[in-house]
Amino acid sequence: MNKNVWLLALCQALLMSGNIVLISVNGLIGQQLSPSDTWVTLPVSSQFVGLMLATIPASLIMAKIGRKNGFMLGNVIGILGAFLCVYALGQSQFWLFCFSTLLLGIGIGFGTLYRFAAIEVSAPDAKDKAISLSMAGGVLAAILGPNLAIASQHWLPGTNFSGAFLGIAALYILSLVVLQFIGLPPAPAASSQPAQNPASHIIRAPGYAIAVFSAVVAYAVMNLLMTVTPIAMHKHGFHFEQAAVVIEWHVLGMFLPSFFTGSIIGKIGTRKTIFLGALMFIACILVNLNGVSEWHFRIA
Repeated sequence: MNKNVWLLALCQALLMSGNIVLISVNGLIGQQLSPSDTWVTLPVSSQFVGLMLATIPASLIMAKIGRKNGFMLGNVIGILGAFLCVYALGQSQFWLFCFSTLLLGIGIGFGTLYRFAAIEVSAPDAKDKAISLSMAGGVLAAILGPNLAIASQHWLPGTNFSGAFLGIAALYILSLVVLQFIGLPPAPAASSQPAQNPASHIIRAPGYAIAVFSAVVAYAVMNLLMTVTPIAMHKHGFHFEQAAVVIEWHVLGMFLPSFFTGSIIGKIGTRKTIFLGALMFIACILVNLNGVSEWHFRIA
């Protein structure tokens, strides 16, 4: 495995660590700042709207300016968003904070392409290992992210969790430094780019609809769980440190299976694997409905 793949996996881990910090604190900050309970989760929604809005434009921008410059741009946007969050919290400006998390989401949208860059710079016979290494970054993020959220909550006076965004800014700055040591190919000339399939052709492909539907449901459930868990634990009297540990377990649950899900798909097929994931969602719901102890939250 070449150096570039390892460094891109590190950038992916730093990005995911910042994302986990965001998810750990955003809902609780919404509780503190929102003008009514209706808007408590708006900062989380703004983050994911930013991610959604950025993903396709990020690909198009990188086709023009190259992967490396695109990743640097995404990190700069993320740093700006993080510092703006600190300012918004210091001024108790809820709507400015929501705009700041939108910027952070845009930065994350650029960073979601790290794993594709890792595939592009790896040898043909090492692409599977490159994907696995990128996913392994999630395991590092599962440990780094929640612990950074815990350590940084009192770094700055005033509103709780302002320091978390200094930590996020530091992660993005470190990513900028790491990017300087990565050799990525420049943007190809327009004449040399392969012709793209039209969207209508992709949408009509066999299995496309079920794949998208399954991904939408899975992502919606994941976001709901990660958003509501810190809020629910706070309402039931748990400390932030306990909620952060539950988020750590959740993220480990997301990424540890990446090392063997490929083998499971190979044995039982894609549809049965998706069905197995749906059964785990149902099990999660049943556990949560049967108690509110810390272990109920962890297992769920």
